[in-house]
Order: sequence, then C-alpha cells, then structure tokens
Amino acid sequence: MRGNPSEAAMTAEGAISLALAGNEHADRIGRALNHLIQRQHPDGTFELSWSRSHASAIFRSVRALRLARSLELTNVRPAASRAVERSTDLLRATQNPDGGWGHLPGSASDEVSTAFSLIALTIAAPAAHREAVARGIRYLASRQLPDGAFDCPTDEVGPRPIPYNVPHGSLGFVLTGLNFVASRGRTPHFA
Repeated sequence: MRGNPSEAAMTAEGAISLALAGNEHADRIGRALNHLIQRQHPDGTFELSWSRSHASAIFRSVRALRLARSLELTNVRPAASRAVERSTDLLRATQNPDGGWGHLPGSASDEVSTAFSLIALTIAAPAAHREAVARGIRYLASRQLPDGAFDCPTDEVGPRPIPYNVPHGSLGFVLTGLNFVASRGRTPHFA
C-alpha cells in the first residue's frame, strides 16, 4: 500500500511490470533496481515479506535485476550483475543433498522453494547452473504425487506472519519453475 515501507519482492514485481512497456519507464525501473541492490543482504538474500522462502524474493529480484541488461540501463548494470551473482552463489551453496532447496538455507527441501530457486538460476545463466538445475528438477520429479500434485508446506504468509494455504497453489509455483527451465528463462520481456 502507498506509504508502507518498500519490500524487495514487490519492488521487483513492479519493475518487471513496468518493463513490459520497454524503455518507457527506464528511469523508474533504474530507481527500483538501485533500491533492490541496496536492500540485498551481504549473503545474497533479501528480506522475507509475504513469503517464508528466501528464494521467493531472490527469484523476483534476479528477474528484475536482469532488466539492467535487457533495457540497457548501463548506470545500474555492473551493480545489478554483482547482486545477481551474490544471489545465485547463495543458491548454489545452499542446495540440499537431495537436490532441492528449503525455505531458508539449511532447512529441509520443499517444492516451492526449489521451483523459485530454479527460476533464479535459469534466468541468471542457464549454462552456468546446468548441474544445479538438473538436480533440482530430479528433486521435483521425486516429490510429485501420482495425481500430478505436490504436497508441500505453504510458502505464503498473510496477514503477516500467519501462514495460509491456497489449495494447489504449490502446483502453480512448481509448474512456473519448470516452465522457466524448459524455456530457458525466456519470457517476452527478457527476450
């Protein structure tokens, strides 16, 4: 809401939405990306807001920070690239032995956090993260139920910090993650 403190995930989504108009909002997008860069923690994470998973804010921020390259925001590009690298370094370092990722580094793997991590790694550099992505896909395949669904812990919290559950919501996140991998992160505003 207007007047509330800015959040990394919402700032990232706003920048991504503005990018649909091309360079028309380049100044606003540049300010949003600078905000993301300043809000990133030294370990590559961003604050948790409406998600219990660090990977949620990371994938949204990586998507937004890649706009510096696609929209040719040269004044933001070097810092944005470093921010993406910090986040993807964290994801690679915190991938669990089973191939998945948990809500927080060191926590048990879950399907939603794994899908979010796959999106971030795929958008950042599909070739560089090929093995980590393949391990994440194998984890998701091992967790799929016979009916095609995934039974995983809720990701969202709201009103904060009360968890809620949207039936089959996790399936949407997992399919989105797999779609990004299948398309190698290509969406209309990243082409």
